[in-house]
Amino acid sequence: MNFSKVRVQGVLKSDARMLRGGAVLYLIADETGSLPVFLTHAPEGKLPQAGCHISATGRLNVGTGNQLRMRVRKAGQMVVQKAAPSIVVYGQVSEVWLPPLDSRAPRKIILTTSNGSLEIVHWFVPEQEVTAGALLEVRGTLGFYKGRKQLKVRKPSDIRPQSEG
Repeated sequence: MNFSKVRVQGVLKSDARMLRGGAVLYLIADETGSLPVFLTHAPEGKLPQAGCHISATGRLNVGTGNQLRMRVRKAGQMVVQKAAPSIVVYGQVSEVWLPPLDSRAPRKIILTTSNGSLEIVHWFVPEQEVTAGALLEVRGTLGFYKGRKQLKVRKPSDIRPQSEG
């Protein structure tokens, strides 16, 4: 079954990868889920990495197991931004999660914002202690992991306490 031509936008959930036969698989995600997108012929240059924002124009079809997927015929129908843009969010900390000492997992802060809750992910000790109830301003790049929206923070100064007022 094939559908009309559509345009999708989202974040690259994992690194794009070359398949046998020269096609490239992009897994594009947004707040509604993820969609496998197949580009018929590999573009010139390096393939984009996870976290890049991407827009694709192609045709939807149903693959094995009734999974919805998309086929893009020309490289020009795939637009990739090299890096996800940085955004700033404000909210109140509802939970702080620290990984076990022997783990390589990131630290997480659950932030309640005007749009709901958002998982803040980072791999460093913040400049100031963050506790439940604190008001924060956080700068990072929006992405998705296992279907959940996350804000990835790269440096300690991107997590700033805010005073009430």
